[in-house]
Amino acid sequence: MASRTRDHNLSCLPPSWPTLLHRSYLQNSNIASSTLPHIQIPTKPVLSCWSPGASKNGSSRSSTVPSSSEPKPASPPRSSPHLRRGPAMKMLRSKPAGYLAKRVENLFIVGMDGLSPTDFRYLIDSCVGVRSLVVFDPRHTAGTLHGAFERMERLEQFDGDFGVFFDCQPGANVDFANDASLSRLTHLILGDEAAVQNPDAWSELLRLPSLTHLAVGHNSGAVTALRAAQRSLLLAAMAPSGKIAAFVVLYYGSTLASAVDDSHCTQEFHDWLGTHPGFVALEGVSDWTLSWGDAVLGARGDFWTRADEHVRRRRSDPTIGPVLVDLKPLTSS
Repeated sequence: MASRTRDHNLSCLPPSWPTLLHRSYLQNSNIASSTLPHIQIPTKPVLSCWSPGASKNGSSRSSTVPSSSEPKPASPPRSSPHLRRGPAMKMLRSKPAGYLAKRVENLFIVGMDGLSPTDFRYLIDSCVGVRSLVVFDPRHTAGTLHGAFERMERLEQFDGDFGVFFDCQPGANVDFANDASLSRLTHLILGDEAAVQNPDAWSELLRLPSLTHLAVGHNSGAVTALRAAQRSLLLAAMAPSGKIAAFVVLYYGSTLASAVDDSHCTQEFHDWLGTHPGFVALEGVSDWTLSWGDAVLGARGDFWTRADEHVRRRRSDPTIGPVLVDLKPLTSS
């Protein structure tokens, strides 16, 4: 499984609790909020699922549960309601058909060791109107969730292990550019290297009709998979000749120098990022769950907004390099 770090306003849940964090889909519900202590309903439709084991506060993303010596997961803010997975799934299944599809626009799933492929597919099928989807640490092997997105109608942003949901293996019938669930996808963060390793899959990914923004984690394996053929394809897809406005490398809790020391990247790769104004190296990415919450709840723009601004500066001033330092989230952990 790829390794990286990530995002949302989450306050010390016991590690034994698989949790479903839920926001705003109870709006206009007949379930009284008094029966669900700690539930608060914000103004934007957000549904967040939390399971233990994913450390998201500056450590690397991993498929294993962090040891007691590793950083603790970011804490849910006091305004974030939380439910254990079992009662939460029961409540979700009690909702009328189409209820979540009309109300949930932002879906964040953290860890899936308590969420079976069947439950995951049910959740996705119930939330086909989602525009922004994050799946952190899916804990399922490639193939078990292929086709899980086929009913999604409005997906614009996806952040997760692409190879878990789409077959990227050499010899596979890669046809992403014609997949209806990805037809509106504009912003994509690859959490794994599956789509990069296979040049055919990479080429097809870059052909997605609406894709304008693409990012990879510095320690996800995608950087080392960007060999000469993949780099040439990416350069050809970059604006102004292509439609990719920004390609961002996310240095999770790291700097360019430390990434070289840790052998996740090379100095040659960093030098290559300086060759195109559309390339951005975002340093020190941490608390990404909190940053995601800031963005979807309208507290501030996400890192894509700052990346676009940096690209504009690079195009107007060739002396500006690719490095951009990430902002701390507004919500404290």
